[in-house]
Amino acid sequence: MTIANRRAALRGLHSTLVRLAASLGHVVEGEVEELGRPGAEHRLTDPGKQDAEAETAEALLAVEEVELAQVQRALAAYAQGRYGVCEECRVEIPLARLRARPVATRCTDCQRQAERAGST
Repeated sequence: MTIANRRAALRGLHSTLVRLAASLGHVVEGEVEELGRPGAEHRLTDPGKQDAEAETAEALLAVEEVELAQVQRALAAYAQGRYGVCEECRVEIPLARLRARPVATRCTDCQRQAERAGST
């Protein structure tokens, strides 16, 4: 693959990341608003269900906030010219990996090593 082709592919992935950031931002905003809405906890009459729903909503919000932070990190790396380069070994991350996981910060080998070592 030529440098020009890789750059074009990375620009396409940048567009994907921008859309993901916007979408996740709206979802997070909506969930924060819903969790903070007065009376939202009174929709259900069973207190056990209320607690379970609140816990589920908070867990989903936490996951989405992490995903949004990953997307924002990838966008910052793009702006700095580091997107698509492994943060560990500094080799180019294969486009197939970036297409599958646009927020990837490590090549497959370095990611495997990190997972074996217990970090993500």
